[in-house]
Amino acid sequence: MTQIQIQMPPELATELAEIRRQLSDLSARIAPEQEYLTTTDVARIRRISEHTVRKMVREGKLPCKRDGRKMLFRPADINPAA
Repeated sequence: MTQIQIQMPPELATELAEIRRQLSDLSARIAPEQEYLTTTDVARIRRISEHTVRKMVREGKLPCKRDGRKMLFRPADINPAA
């Protein structure tokens, strides 16, 4: 494989380095991709059946995000004592 090297003016290289730094800073400030729990996970944590988890979602008692047919739950929304 042949590599091509491009000579660029130092000002452009400095500007590109600054843009790379700013993008890195911005991506660090954006919330990391959140981990979600599955219906099975929630059932195990709450010590209830998966059927009950789905029923609670239908009744609006348990918030979830849907990915197609899959229900995904934020860990912060799952309270084992509730």
